[in-house]
Amino acid sequence: IYAFYSKRENLYTLIKRPDLAQADRGYQSAIAGSYRNNVAIEEFTKSLKIKQNSEIYIARGELKLKNQDYQEAMEDFSKALELKPTSSLAFLRIGQTQMEMNKDDDALKSFNNALEIGGEEDETYVTFAKLMEKQGKIEDAIRYYSKALRIKEKRAYYLARAGLYEKILKNDLAMADKGNIKIMLGNYKSAIADYTSSLEIYENAFVFAKRGRAEEKIGMYEQALNDYIKAIEMDKTGIYLQLKKNLLTKLSKEQKTVFELKQFEKILFDE
Repeated sequence: IYAFYSKRENLYTLIKRPDLAQADRGYQSAIAGSYRNNVAIEEFTKSLKIKQNSEIYIARGELKLKNQDYQEAMEDFSKALELKPTSSLAFLRIGQTQMEMNKDDDALKSFNNALEIGGEEDETYVTFAKLMEKQGKIEDAIRYYSKALRIKEKRAYYLARAGLYEKILKNDLAMADKGNIKIMLGNYKSAIADYTSSLEIYENAFVFAKRGRAEEKIGMYEQALNDYIKAIEMDKTGIYLQLKKNLLTKLSKEQKTVFELKQFEKILFDE
């Protein structure tokens, strides 16, 4: 990323945009580490003296927010919003600053404004979740993390939600989220172990389906089919039927026959 900004700085210089070239020097300083925040702020300030820009005000404000200079950060985000009233990111950053200043009601309004405009939705939902957790509303915090995860899957979101599940003693769902993290890392065997631990606490159609997906990834087709069938039996909406159909297309005729025979044997045995 540092190299990208460096190259773009050179291009901006070539097309005679000193304001943006200067801003990219600020981004490079910011990337270099928190100890250079003040250097980056100076670079962004030089850029803004050449030409005002909503994005640069936000970038400078973000560094001031990291430095806990809340009032100055608020001034930068407000200026960004003045230049671009439809900036959802400016509203989000204003809300985050207000939350740090313990102005929670104002923060809620700012987050809602960000959502109404659109853009930055997953980060906005996560910030909502952090505010709910700060207020001790754990169930609401979990709900907002879930909304964020529907937009974008990130390990940090799963990890945070798992911690909240543990707080309210929903350890089955906490283990499932740990499995979700392992899936993102490509560690399917470990994910299967986490999903199994989750199902030992409480059986859940979604977790059966997730374990089945992990099993399918490493060629454990019979186990995967059994998990898909279990998910289908538990959830009558039919949302897991396609998983089973897709896997059956991967099996040879002989594999399908063996699996069907085992299913008949299981029915006979159960009866």
